[in-house]
Amino acid sequence: MADLRWAILGTGRIAAGVLPRLSRSTGNIVVAVASRDRVRAQELCDRASASADCAPVALEYEEIAGRAGIDAVYVTLPNSLHAEWSLRLLESGKHVLCEKPLCATRAEAERLATAARKAGRLCVEGFMYMHHPQTARLVELARGGSPIGAVRLIRSNRNVCNRDPYILSSRLNHSLRGGALMDIGCYPLSLALLVMGGAPEWSSLRASAELGRWVGGPSGGCIEKENGERVWIGERGGVRADFLSESAEGLVDESCSFSFSFPSGTRFEGECSFTKGAADGASVFFEMIGERGRAYTTHPFSPDPDRQVLLVESDGKSTEEVFERGGDKFVNQFERFARAARGEVAALPSMDWSLIEAEAIERIHSAVGVRW
Repeated sequence: MADLRWAILGTGRIAAGVLPRLSRSTGNIVVAVASRDRVRAQELCDRASASADCAPVALEYEEIAGRAGIDAVYVTLPNSLHAEWSLRLLESGKHVLCEKPLCATRAEAERLATAARKAGRLCVEGFMYMHHPQTARLVELARGGSPIGAVRLIRSNRNVCNRDPYILSSRLNHSLRGGALMDIGCYPLSLALLVMGGAPEWSSLRASAELGRWVGGPSGGCIEKENGERVWIGERGGVRADFLSESAEGLVDESCSFSFSFPSGTRFEGECSFTKGAADGASVFFEMIGERGRAYTTHPFSPDPDRQVLLVESDGKSTEEVFERGGDKFVNQFERFARAARGEVAALPSMDWSLIEAEAIERIHSAVGVRW
């Protein structure tokens, strides 16, 4: 069967990092790269031609929807453009794989689900870690009859102590739909929803956040907190004092904690932060505590492609479950997508699952006062 012909929408760090992986994945070929600036698209195409077995053409954004010879599009744009461009592409008859999070509201996700059904095309949210065997094992352990027993508590953090002005200038940008939950908190949230296999009881949701905004540019500025405190990072010069007081930029969460219960009684507690990471820059884990034991990993979202270890404790005994050659999570994701497009397997995650994820994000944001 012919390879799935891909275009990559966007030319940022994510696009540059995944293009070689998409090119080497089975059943796929990259035929186009699109950018607002055709020159940037051509630069990425040239790099791809030199390092990967493909020769994509450079396009501008507006050309991609109506372009013949493209079966699927990988959307790597800022969060604020995910829903808009995914909808346009679905309506033009393209399959869509969109970087997480797909949507910030349930209503946006419902529009995409409707468009995908009408077009008979896939719309898949790009949580690449779901395509590693460790994740499949966590799902298995969360279901009945596992060695850890019925799961009573799930805990997960993704905290990153980020001091890079270039990154913070976009991650704390309200107009780009930034914030810790959208950027990194969606990972622990998504894994909890995946292993439990359904929606939580929304009335049980509790959330709190530290709100702020980035004021400055990619070389330096400050995090201006809700209470007016300013934390300077990078070059301080060039940020006008009057801009700090006059800026109308909205607030986003620089840190966020959230919890809720599932109908089974299982409680989930999650946390994400741009400022609470450990000394080495990050604090990440996922833990499921059951009646007979627990499962624990410090690499739930970036599992090692060659050798990943999951700690499983049952009835007082500890075992290391080792996943040898589980594969690159991105390559696995692209190969699963191609098979799903051919009707051989179900998409992962499903669009029904993404409706729940979007609603969770929307409800957490509402609880902590983030408004779009």
